[in-house]
Amino acid sequence: VGSVTSQGEIHTFWGKTNQVNQHAAKPGDISELRKIINQKQNGKDKYKQVDEYTPQQGWQRQRMEGATPQHPISELVPIVDWSIAPPDISIQWDF
Repeated sequence: VGSVTSQGEIHTFWGKTNQVNQHAAKPGDISELRKIINQKQNGKDKYKQVDEYTPQQGWQRQRMEGATPQHPISELVPIVDWSIAPPDISIQWDF
C-alpha cells in the first residue's frame, strides 16, 4: 500500500496477505510513488496493483461500471447471532 501526504511524504505499508504490519516513510511526491509502483510491478516478484484510491473519487474498482463488491452481502454471515447467543459468549474478533 502506498500513499502520498500533502506534506510531500510517501508512506508505504507492506506485509503478508491480511497482515500489513510494516511501514516506512520518506520524502517524495506522486511521481516518486508511481516509480516505486512500476519497480514493484516490473521487478522479479511481479506485483500487481489491485486498486487505486483518490480522495475526490474513492476506490477505482467501485467506480467502474458493473463492478460488484468482492464479498456480496449474501455471502456475509455473522459470527454470533446475538438474538439467540448465550450471555457468556465472548466476542470472536476476526483480526
